[in-house]
Amino acid sequence: MPRAVGGNGAVVVGGLRTGGGFYWMPTTGVIYIGGKEAIAVSRDGQTIVGTGISAPPDARFEAEELLVGPLGPVSEAQAINHDGSIIAGTRCSGISQNGWILTTRDGIECLPAPAELRPGGP
Repeated sequence: MPRAVGGNGAVVVGGLRTGGGFYWMPTTGVIYIGGKEAIAVSRDGQTIVGTGISAPPDARFEAEELLVGPLGPVSEAQAINHDGSIIAGTRCSGISQNGWILTTRDGIECLPAPAELRPGGP
């Protein structure tokens, strides 16, 4: 199932019904990249994010990278900006009610859950 399209329409990413992420380009067709699902792609088509992506290195896509925050590995990436320099996701190190953001300048930062979701919140 397609989930996202790169800015010029040349890269489509998603998850296969049988499991695993994929990308599609008119020059390659569907390429299986493993993991659970590819969720987003940068506008320039150079960076794919998702859940447990395990992409084989090639000329276009460099390699898989496990994202580790201050409390350990973070969960799935949900969004990416135009050039892949900012990535955001959910569940910073297993805490289900918060998120995280990765920037090239600051690395990964865990974001607090909204007050109404915190135990003892308003």
